[in-house]
Amino acid sequence: MAKLPCFALCLRLALVTLAVGHKKRCVDDYDSLKAGDDCTVRWKELSNGGPFLLPTQPALGYAWVHQLQEEHYSSKKDAEKELKKDRFPVVLGQGNFYLTDRHHHVAALQLSDDKDIFDLEMRIYVICDLRSSGSEIFWSKMQDLNYVFLQKRASPFALPVLARETDLPQSWTLNSFEDDLWRSLAGFASHV
Repeated sequence: MAKLPCFALCLRLALVTLAVGHKKRCVDDYDSLKAGDDCTVRWKELSNGGPFLLPTQPALGYAWVHQLQEEHYSSKKDAEKELKKDRFPVVLGQGNFYLTDRHHHVAALQLSDDKDIFDLEMRIYVICDLRSSGSEIFWSKMQDLNYVFLQKRASPFALPVLARETDLPQSWTLNSFEDDLWRSLAGFASHV
């Protein structure tokens, strides 16, 4: 009889260890994710079939994206090293993941156009869950929380003007974004 409680205790410890050690899969576990969760996913899963990873800014610095692609995503080895140290912050909403930072890195990953790199694991960090919000409320909350950067320029040297959420790209191909020279300058000035 004395062995039964020990067995039950060991079983409970094993189950807790399994539960804690369970890595959430972003796509498979989308419905159970909550703010504060980390999950893993391959880029090819986020760009095919959904839920998708979508941008929250209409412009990127093309030159900075090219620099990041050359530096971090020109080989599978370099990409794996970069993706192991990075976490990509997202908001859950409208059946998708909305990236709130690291847009240049994701565009550089896409620019690699390398199927081996697209098959690498990347980590996503859920910073907010707005799945219960309707479309209008979703975008209002995204703006209130500064999770969307709705600025664009009419020309390279024009002052930024307010953009609409309908101006946001629906893919990560570089030409779906506007080129913002100032974003490239900021990237080079702060990182190189």
